[in-house]
Amino acid sequence: MKNKLDLNAMLTFCKVAENKSFTAAAEGLGVKKSTVSNKISDLERSLGAKLLYRNTRHVALTEIGEDYYNYCREIVNKAEEANQFVTTFNNKPQGTLRIIAPPGMSRVLFDDLFDYFLKSHEMIKIDVTLTLEYVDIIKEGYDVALIVANEKLKDSSLIARKLYDVDLGFFATPQYLADNSKINDLNDLEDHPIIQSLGTKPAIYNAGKHCTYTMNNRIVINYLDASIKAVMKDLGIGMFPSDAVIRELENKELVRVLDDYDVAPSSIYVVYHSRSWLAPKLKAFLEFLDNWRDKKMATEKALKLNKAV
Repeated sequence: MKNKLDLNAMLTFCKVAENKSFTAAAEGLGVKKSTVSNKISDLERSLGAKLLYRNTRHVALTEIGEDYYNYCREIVNKAEEANQFVTTFNNKPQGTLRIIAPPGMSRVLFDDLFDYFLKSHEMIKIDVTLTLEYVDIIKEGYDVALIVANEKLKDSSLIARKLYDVDLGFFATPQYLADNSKINDLNDLEDHPIIQSLGTKPAIYNAGKHCTYTMNNRIVINYLDASIKAVMKDLGIGMFPSDAVIRELENKELVRVLDDYDVAPSSIYVVYHSRSWLAPKLKAFLEFLDNWRDKKMATEKALKLNKAV
């Protein structure tokens, strides 16, 4: 039998491969599970190849299925891109924007994401995944990623644009500082319990000179909100991105210590598909990120000026 190009079958196959489930794929496509199963069987019969291993509990790609998936995902992306291009004639951003970001960004970004972006673009829906793990955004079908990196990303198939440098610092409550020994020097850190979400010991500099120091990690939680709550309970010194605790600094619930020292910065990059044409929903989100970044930096600058006064 001559193979026929069936875009709908390719889309169905991609959904099964990505969800590792016929049931989830059917729900996502809004069709019956039997329809999905028949579509996959017809596709395998047409190709003369087994694409999936499956039983009642498990679905996995065969070796040829993995390669076929990569081709199909690229074709489906192009087809979706073509359809989206047609919708731009009304110049209205719309559709579901799939975002992946580190968990700490939820505290930094989401208030404005909900208050301004979604209210300004009523036809856009968002699907957000928070993780520190590397994800292939093309393979997994994400539109955009916010990634913490120490150097520029080099994947030529993606556009990686630096959004801002992360200002990492040490913070404590006024009550903790009143009840415990002074922190005037980096060496004083070893006398205090450290609370952080990174689980690392970053390089620290003073007047451009690299400093050696000891950190006594008491609590390491890979969830920023929980780390901040522990510091707010007067349990120790927190090491956080300063933008994550702007509200607490403005309300004088937290105080920055050792601000004469510079922690080696990492950066937040916004990463998206290298395409000649940007979907309106993605273009709108990138414009929002630029405006949000400028507002955030202005707020941080005002805080520093107020402290200096």
